[in-house]
Amino acid sequence: MGTIFVDNIKDNVGGKEVNIGDGSLNVDSTGKVTVGTSIDMNGTELILDADADTSITVDTDDNIDFKVGGADHMKFTGTELRLGDSSGEDFLIRLGSTGTDADTHAVLNYDKSSNYLSMIVSGETHGGGGILVENGGNVGINTGTDPVAQLDVDGGVLVTNAETTTTSTAFHFSNVTNNGKYRVRFDSDSTVVGSIAVGTSSTAYNTSSDYRLKENVTYTFDGTNKIKQLKPARFSWIRDGKSEPTQEGFLAHEVSSIVPNAITGTKDGTRTISGAVITSDGKIFRENVKQENWILGKAERKSSDGNIIPAKYPSDSTWEASKEVPEYQVIDESKLVPLLVKAVQELEARITALESK
Repeated sequence: MGTIFVDNIKDNVGGKEVNIGDGSLNVDSTGKVTVGTSIDMNGTELILDADADTSITVDTDDNIDFKVGGADHMKFTGTELRLGDSSGEDFLIRLGSTGTDADTHAVLNYDKSSNYLSMIVSGETHGGGGILVENGGNVGINTGTDPVAQLDVDGGVLVTNAETTTTSTAFHFSNVTNNGKYRVRFDSDSTVVGSIAVGTSSTAYNTSSDYRLKENVTYTFDGTNKIKQLKPARFSWIRDGKSEPTQEGFLAHEVSSIVPNAITGTKDGTRTISGAVITSDGKIFRENVKQENWILGKAERKSSDGNIIPAKYPSDSTWEASKEVPEYQVIDESKLVPLLVKAVQELEARITALESK
């Protein structure tokens, strides 16, 4: 504990004035307390600067108001913390560094003129990415502009289904319209090139076929010889561990030279992935994972409120900065249908010719 020395008590009109020390703390006859030149306590208001435009006020409405630069920027009502002011000014909360935009930080920003809320990491405007919530309920992730749909994402989306039952669903598309409306639409350069649509009791997987998109159309080509070159096979999948063939199909590289547009990828193709989490049996569990996040995510931990956060990665997994992995070829077997139709037509023509003799 310290000692307070009162240097001067003097009479003023209507009361007493008390000066403590060299006058840096002063109490006047109205009860106004001044500390130096920067703190002024006048009734319900604590004034924090010399020009009296920054203060904390507690009034009879049981609210605490925080004024900065002459405007009420924050109010605490007991049940709510309100940021911004009635004049329409925005508010911004910065977490982390208070330096330049290049520094690491997170920002929560409300723009009253546009009525949107944005959440950004290492940036100060929603144009730079992050998450943007519009007043109409649309949510944009890394869009750089206002979202144009209820969920607008610029970038990749990874959906992991952790359920092990055969009835679990990763994506479920449903609405009240059942007359051929899109459930999924694929665009290329602002043109629809494919879709997944539904009818009353069925689903259609569509790709572009409109004549207005095509040129160099010809009906004279040899379907039969191409079909004869294809090598249908029976096989089983390695991961299924079967000892006998279980289904029919094709080997992609054997089709690529005959119907190239049916195959995507190259024989024995590979790609390099970064931040690979690898299971004990050598499978890729996840990619694009930072090493520090992998270390943290291998064990369960407690949140700040005591809840258990389960482990995200197998405890016996390993991590590699980069790893070369196979990039397997895939086939679109629907591309073989035109050849089958053409071959049948050619066979029909031959049969008709023989029967007419």
